[in-house]
Amino acid sequence: ADEEGVFQDSHVEFSALARQCQNAVARAISQDLADASADYRPQGRLWTEAVRDRAAIPLPEVSPAIIDAVGGLRASLHISRTHLPPAALAQVWRDAAGQIDASLFKHIQEGEKVSASGAAQLAEDMAAVTRQFAPFTRKPENFLKRVKEALRILTLPLAEAQGLWTRLKKPDPRAPSSLPSEEDLLSPIGVFLLTVEEARAIAAKRADLQS
Repeated sequence: ADEEGVFQDSHVEFSALARQCQNAVARAISQDLADASADYRPQGRLWTEAVRDRAAIPLPEVSPAIIDAVGGLRASLHISRTHLPPAALAQVWRDAAGQIDASLFKHIQEGEKVSASGAAQLAEDMAAVTRQFAPFTRKPENFLKRVKEALRILTLPLAEAQGLWTRLKKPDPRAPSSLPSEEDLLSPIGVFLLTVEEARAIAAKRADLQS
């Protein structure tokens, strides 16, 4: 019985150590991307009457400012896929994706206003990041869902975005119960994870909406 207890304790300790190593790898992957893209800003001409029609915006290519960061992420994930056992790899890439999602969402939320073309550029750049997780899942965008939903708001057609902005405006503070629920307000545009407050902050980054 004592021998069995020793092996059980050793297994628990080994599992905890393995989990710590996986956490460290995921943090390193996400931190490397954050460091490499710290100065990244979506490029795009300022919004004018001439670009109200978002369909007329030329399709962008990935920004040179983020190409190196994407390449580093690709390399890190490739190394992980080559050297980690399947169970550890599954945990590492999911953790890394979640941390990258949180970091990039914060970057968008705290960044400058973006024009229509800037939003299109941002969407292309974030898609380049998301694609690096395609070897692990058929729908990598669902593992960077906060970024996905932020881009949904930033790239809505102007008329739809204006209607959303009107509904998102903060209500009378004396009547907090009048704040619409996330489900009622955001689910019709495909936003399910962000709160109303977060959606409002993201919508406020659109240069074509009046605050």
